[in-house]
Amino acid sequence: MEHDRHYIEGKPKAETVELSREESHHLMHVRRGKTGDPITLFDGTGNEYTAEIISCGKALATVRITGSRAVDRELPYRLALAFAPAKAQAMDDIVRQATEIGVTTIQPVYCANSVVHYKDFEQKCRKWRRTVIEACKQCGRNVLPMIGTPVSLAAFLETCRGSIVLMAHPAPDARSAREFVSRPDKHERIVCLIGPEGGFTDEEASLAVSAGARLVSLGPTRLRVETAALALLSAVTSFLR
Repeated sequence: MEHDRHYIEGKPKAETVELSREESHHLMHVRRGKTGDPITLFDGTGNEYTAEIISCGKALATVRITGSRAVDRELPYRLALAFAPAKAQAMDDIVRQATEIGVTTIQPVYCANSVVHYKDFEQKCRKWRRTVIEACKQCGRNVLPMIGTPVSLAAFLETCRGSIVLMAHPAPDARSAREFVSRPDKHERIVCLIGPEGGFTDEEASLAVSAGARLVSLGPTRLRVETAALALLSAVTSFLR
């Protein structure tokens, strides 16, 4: 039987653990947990624990860890999503869906046609981290993907040497993602690169190709950023199941 899943920050140092305010609220007021109920904990680095509730206070819940187990639900390779920042709801959707699919890195990238630039990124990142945690609770992942600080496209491409980079761009010579991915091993990284709603410029596409990226077609229609991200990630992971 699958028990309710709750997040704890880091490997527990004692048998008894006090949940965070957010997790306590979810446990007591959303899931209606009560003393004696079994739950599952995960620490975001791959570890999963069985536990039971031992007390429910006004704001915080305390649980006792009863065991640990190895449950690996990660993809057998590293998958990164790099994309031009989108508006609020779209960003939430991208972060949630990428987490559920198994992405290990979520990287905002500023492009020539970007319309969203962050002045309060740390605040936004805290919100997206909560979205990541909730997505991991729902889908069963025990590892939290990393959210990178926004960088320029040129700076990001410098970090992609040795990776398989798939850039969604409707160029005449763009091909299906299937042609560029095979069975990677756990040491390889696949990067899915999505532009803003105005698309990548031809200069950006040339820069990416010169850095080793492959141009990928997502079909004849123009897609929103969140739709394109989901389409490319789904295509890659479905080819590699």
